[in-house]
Amino acid sequence: MAIYNAYADRVPVYIMVGNHADGAQRGAGVESYHSAQDMGALVRDYVKWDDQPYSLGHFAESAVRAYKIAMTPPMEPVLIVASHEIQSTPAPATTPRIPKLTLTSPPSADAATVTEVARMLVNAQSPLIVAQRAARTPNGMKLLVELAETIQSPGEQSGPDEFSVAASSGRDRRGGLSGGRDAVPRGQRRFGGGSHGQGARRQNVNITAMTLSHKSNIQDFGHYPADLDLDIGADAEATLPALIEECKKLITAESPARDERSRGESRGRRISKGGRGRSIRRIWVGMRVR
Repeated sequence: MAIYNAYADRVPVYIMVGNHADGAQRGAGVESYHSAQDMGALVRDYVKWDDQPYSLGHFAESAVRAYKIAMTPPMEPVLIVASHEIQSTPAPATTPRIPKLTLTSPPSADAATVTEVARMLVNAQSPLIVAQRAARTPNGMKLLVELAETIQSPGEQSGPDEFSVAASSGRDRRGGLSGGRDAVPRGQRRFGGGSHGQGARRQNVNITAMTLSHKSNIQDFGHYPADLDLDIGADAEATLPALIEECKKLITAESPARDERSRGESRGRRISKGGRGRSIRRIWVGMRVR
């Protein structure tokens, strides 16, 4: 259950277990009770990757690969089975090669897509940020605050599984930006379809690396997100710096500068008076970092 909880929380836990795979060598009693034909099968549905090396050289590669996979968003537990046979056999005279660890850069949205999302947010009249797994680190929390302050948006926390930014463009158009993991039922109810007046249509953008690493058996991916206008397979935190900069560029652009600044200032005053999203920084601090 602890491993499943780590998987559900997207925590990169490095797990190593022992196993007596050779029935001719293992003893009766405890050694047999704690051995399995396929040890990884016990948790394979809720770890990101597992392996059972059959040599010391194989173990060296798998050990490095497991750490790299666990630390690449979406982060999840990994499992290495260290067999008794490898542990009890003397090491070869030649030391096996241990690969150099080079972590994978988190995937971020491409420039054209970031520009499109930024334009949606900057042109919005009433954006709303709902951020959950968008922040993997303390710096991610700072970036979320910066985005909120840049577009003068309130913040909310509706549940543990989604990062969303909703924006109402024009008088009766509504847009949404979601990411961090996936659009789960709570996010779907808020941003997925429905109307807000004559001819209203919600726009939804999903930013999540979870679509790059789906499992089949565990149904934690929830319901299919409704009415997505953009589905971006990227890490939300890695995408935030470019999104913030693009929003700033659009806000300070020559022709619409005064209109955009006026709109943002007016929005900020409205948020402050209405109490919705009161004290953005306080809301962000209250959210969990994954």
